Formats: sequence, structure tokens, C-alpha cells
Amino acid sequence: ILSYLDVVSLCRCAQVSKAWNVLALDGSNWQRIDLFDFQRDVE
Repeated sequence: ILSYLDVVSLCRCAQVSKAWNVLALDGSNWQRIDLFDFQRDVE
């Protein structure tokens, strides 16, 4: 179920409880997410 969530929803799920945090922050959930829109140029 978590694999269908967008970045914002996944981060919100991670805040529910310690157990949900472990599930939501699992690396397999983040492998498919495109973080291009969240990048910032660093000078």
C-alpha cells in the first residue's frame, strides 16, 4: 500500500507512529520516487 503513495503522503505516514515510521522510511518505498522536483541548487 505504501508503494502507491506520493512523497508528501509517505512523509505523513512516517509521522503516525514509530512502527509506521519504520515502514514508511523503508528504502524500497523511496527507490521509485522521483525527487527531481525537490532539488535545490547549492552555491
